[in-house]
Amino acid sequence: RRLGDLAQRLGDLDLARQSYERVDRITRQQAEANPGDPNWKRSVSVAAAKLGDLCAVTGDRPGARRYYEDARKLRE
Repeated sequence: RRLGDLAQRLGDLDLARQSYERVDRITRQQAEANPGDPNWKRSVSVAAAKLGDLCAVTGDRPGARRYYEDARKLRE
């Protein structure tokens, strides 16, 4: 996630997206493998929010909404 944050701050939005998507994929796998661990669920939520932020920055409003809603549902 830190690589994605740094890439986004430096303006490399493609690298940021790749990093966030990788983190999202890994955390979702871990959350599925460890359903009783709330930390993984939180990590998935954070990853989804980061992807939502990136979509918002790039003007992808439908993508941002989808990721933000996913993050919200995970926090419930």
